[in-house]
Amino acid sequence: MQLHARLTATSVDEAIADPDHAHFQTVESTLSMRRRAQPHVARRGRQQTLLAELGRRMAAHDSSAELMDWIVPQIIRACNADMCRIAELLPGETNLLRCAGADWIIGDQTRSVVPLSADTLAARALRAGQPIICDTLTSTARAEWLALASSTARSGVSIPNGVHGHPFRVLSVYSAKRRAFTLMDVRFLQSVADMLAGIARQQLYQREIDSIVGLSRALRSAATRAEMPSIILAQVRSLMTCAGGAILLSRAANTMTVALGDGIWAKTTGTTFDDRVGTSGQVLRSGTPFLGYAQSSHIDFVLNGSLDRAHVVICIPLMLDSSAVGVLWVASPSVIAHDELHLISGIADIAASALYRADLSEQTTRLFREHQQLSEELRRAERHLAGIVESASDLVISADVNARIITWNRAAERISGFGREQAIGRRLSDYCPPSDRAVMDGLLRQFFSGPHTGQIDELPLVDADGQTIPISWRFSPLQNDMGEITGIVAVGRDLIEQRRLESQLFQAAKMTSMGIMASGIGHELRNPLGIISASAQLAQDHLGNPELVGTCLTRIHSATRRAALIIDSLLTFAQPGREARQAVQVNEVLIATFTLLEYQIQQRQIVFTTVLDPLIPPIIGNPALLQQVFTNLILNACQAMPDGGALAVTSRLSDASTIEISVRDEGCGISADVLAHIFDPFFTTRPVSQGTGLGLAISYSIVQQHGGQIEVYSQPGAGSSFTVRLPVTEITHFSMGSNHHDQDTHY
Repeated sequence: MQLHARLTATSVDEAIADPDHAHFQTVESTLSMRRRAQPHVARRGRQQTLLAELGRRMAAHDSSAELMDWIVPQIIRACNADMCRIAELLPGETNLLRCAGADWIIGDQTRSVVPLSADTLAARALRAGQPIICDTLTSTARAEWLALASSTARSGVSIPNGVHGHPFRVLSVYSAKRRAFTLMDVRFLQSVADMLAGIARQQLYQREIDSIVGLSRALRSAATRAEMPSIILAQVRSLMTCAGGAILLSRAANTMTVALGDGIWAKTTGTTFDDRVGTSGQVLRSGTPFLGYAQSSHIDFVLNGSLDRAHVVICIPLMLDSSAVGVLWVASPSVIAHDELHLISGIADIAASALYRADLSEQTTRLFREHQQLSEELRRAERHLAGIVESASDLVISADVNARIITWNRAAERISGFGREQAIGRRLSDYCPPSDRAVMDGLLRQFFSGPHTGQIDELPLVDADGQTIPISWRFSPLQNDMGEITGIVAVGRDLIEQRRLESQLFQAAKMTSMGIMASGIGHELRNPLGIISASAQLAQDHLGNPELVGTCLTRIHSATRRAALIIDSLLTFAQPGREARQAVQVNEVLIATFTLLEYQIQQRQIVFTTVLDPLIPPIIGNPALLQQVFTNLILNACQAMPDGGALAVTSRLSDASTIEISVRDEGCGISADVLAHIFDPFFTTRPVSQGTGLGLAISYSIVQQHGGQIEVYSQPGAGSSFTVRLPVTEITHFSMGSNHHDQDTHY
């Protein structure tokens, strides 16, 4: 950012255009005649003490403002001077910002702005880039270079300082008592100026690091690109006093849009304009910052914004390498110093990088999704065609108008025993028994002569082993884009497999009921048996604790009764008797379930939370079957969290007629292809020895028999949520249950 460097030289040249410039000399020319002078011992001691104390304050990390306030009177005392000023040339302006100072006439001068022409000695030091010293002058010359000082001022010295060869800070000392400053004074002042510049650079570097790190973190946390402009402007406001800010981003060709504006540009958000004209477009194309003063500069980026509250406005390009992302406008009600300009430029660099990456990410994501969509559509079409030709369980054979085979699918290979290389090019009738070849040829001739449809219930083929295979045939035409018949598709079904399956169907139907019962008993009894085993082991390990042993025996007794109820409920699974139904308090069923499963939950190190609404009304149902549902859901949730996690069970009245029970876990989740089948009987993703696939199927049936619904929402890697909705019955004389479970409880 070289904006200040280009403007400083011209401004300084104008400030020092005076006829008496011979009175101002560089240190090399002026002090060469004074090297024989012996410095004053006391003054040297004060100067060395001051440098030591300044070094100590630097090590203590005193702020720049504190050092400025402290150093000015110390310099006056150490140099036996009358006035000291520490100033900074403002970017793009012919004014000096006095950061600190003291004058024997006007007193303290902190944070005041004066014309550069009011301090010609400082202006010449900035122009020369080296210390300038001034000896005794005539009253006319003194009045020109020291308009604000006493007419009795006799000598002065000014020490410039800056970065990258571009001085913009200056330390000036004047004296009305001394006729000249010595080489020792200049060296002392140069050391002070260098140390102050080092402190300023260090603190600027730290501010820059803090602002960049803070902005980078905030931008990384942005969920979308649309949130980034507000984060960037907030960071600018944290660094300086702003009258307004705006971020303009390039859109289509020759178009810019105000992504966000605040302060004086608060009403410009969303405005779109041509970037080929105006300051914003010039900054965007040239990559050169713009700084102007609201009352004197021509600024054509108004866009309904008022510049009444702005003193200085700057426009910085948002560039990444040679790519222009947009521009950043900042308006300040006061002057902008070099440090602030430097920090805003750093923010602009980080903002450009983040916005460019966000644009690139959005484009990449959009292109990737489009590519995925097109690829998926292509794959879907390919799978559809491949499913017809290759994945069919029937023979799918295509032939030309001469009945010579073109394609021969896998089913044809499997059923006939002939590979496609052997089949392609031969006539379809060649694979029929000799006695049936004429029938096949006649059928195909009839097909091509019209009406282009045909079928035959059974016409056998001869396989590679010479065995006859009964086949049922269906024929369809192949047509080109002109609608002309170019061939035939023959679909043949192996009747041997069909007849074998039909013979097995009756036996399978007889075994289905027995299989469901046996598998269900094995699956459902495993839970109470696990409770019995765990409680017995716990009691055995703590025989000396009668209370714990009694609790374990109670659990064993409850689990035994639970096993008996499971057997009864499985026997009535198809249609439980209406006489088994009664008024049921759902919270009481849930609490009983928690009691049975408490040990298993603790063993898995699961954080268990319940929120049970004490005001939910009762329902008509079978408490044992409902407990079976809740047990299945909770155990499934536990098994989804083998390394522990959070499990939450809630009950509430979702509306006047429905009770909602939710079981949420933070487990592995369920993929979409599995989610569609989780309530199917015998469907399971666990090993054969660890599950039968009946738990959720039985739970689904029980909930339906109670007139309710069960729904599931799951996201892979983020857990699952099962929701059971049961209808409320109009029963008013039953107890509403205890109310000590209306708060979150952790087990």
